[in-house]
Amino acid sequence: MEYYIALFSSETVEFNAESYKRKEVFFDFATGLNINAIQFPIPLEWNGWGVATHIAIFNRYADGNRLSLGIIENPITVYYGTVINIPVGSIGLVAPIAEHIDCCTEILNKLDACVGRETADPYNPPTLSNITANISEQQINGTPVATMPANFNATITAGTKPLTVAKVKINGILVSTLSEPSLLSAISYSHNDEITGTSQFTFEISDGRTTVSKNFNVVFKYEIFYGRGQESYSQSVAENSVLSDDTSITVSFGVNPVDNDKPYLWVCFPLDMNPLNGATDFLMVSNNFVAPFSGPFEHDSYRCYRSSNPVNGAVQIKS
Repeated sequence: MEYYIALFSSETVEFNAESYKRKEVFFDFATGLNINAIQFPIPLEWNGWGVATHIAIFNRYADGNRLSLGIIENPITVYYGTVINIPVGSIGLVAPIAEHIDCCTEILNKLDACVGRETADPYNPPTLSNITANISEQQINGTPVATMPANFNATITAGTKPLTVAKVKINGILVSTLSEPSLLSAISYSHNDEITGTSQFTFEISDGRTTVSKNFNVVFKYEIFYGRGQESYSQSVAENSVLSDDTSITVSFGVNPVDNDKPYLWVCFPLDMNPLNGATDFLMVSNNFVAPFSGPFEHDSYRCYRSSNPVNGAVQIKS
């Protein structure tokens, strides 16, 4: 936008002599002050100029809109041959007064007010909320459990400006950019690949001025088997399972069958999980007594622990 300095003989009357012309002025918007010196040389045909009482800033060389008005503390009576000097840094462009002026980005950014309005910029940023996930946990090759597919949804509340970007990241890596973001009221994303570790899903939107992101952590879990069996390992000990992301679990065992064929308690952890410290890290939940366990015994990709003695009654243990 262009800016021009004008001389006034009162708050409302601009000089109108034939030889009078407004002078262009430039501002440093970091300081708001003029960066060029201005001179109004008064020619010999000075008649009609009068006394300069005010200085105004306009956005046009002629007509236009008055952006601000300042008082000359010592009014200047203009005679022929007079030169009115306005040195660098002596005037400033402040938030415009209530005039109907076209909005301009340059002024908007520097003054935090829209030119032509008395109120602050009504900009509202977009928001992202209500992230939900519907995760199907599936066993992979009998060992760890991967979460797949994972269906995510997040609600978008549009702001003043339309969205220009909507995307999804996993652990900081871009995996999806949604098309036509300006039309979105929600993010829907389905992840079908195996997840082999705890992962952070990030949903991000932007309108070019504000970027908003939300995170959703998917915890990677292992399948831990437990059950009754004989003193030697067999597949029958894996009759129950629980999903967990660490080795601290609580599991329950029913009464040993009447035929007394499964008197021992077994718990099997995937090899990838941190091993237990020794073979006596199981406690009876009912009385908090240590239940002696032997092991570990490695089978396939699991590390198994077995009660050192037969336990025929129903029991709940924790590791």
